[in-house]
Amino acid sequence: MLVFCEECGKRYSFPPEECEAGSGQFRCRACGFLMSITLPVPVARQEGAGGLPPQPADPAGDGGPAKTAKDIV
Repeated sequence: MLVFCEECGKRYSFPPEECEAGSGQFRCRACGFLMSITLPVPVARQEGAGGLPPQPADPAGDGGPAKTAKDIV
């Protein structure tokens, strides 16, 4: 997660897994500005949800490349 100081523009990077969900505050090391950030609440992923859709089965059943209309004619 990237956070930029609103006062001086200093950039901070940290892994969001290390922070608790909700609001947090930290002070800029460069200028002392107190920053408030809101971390997103992680959504629990269900098995099989999201990601790429399942690939269709091999229609020819031979494990080779899929046949196109040009191959069939």
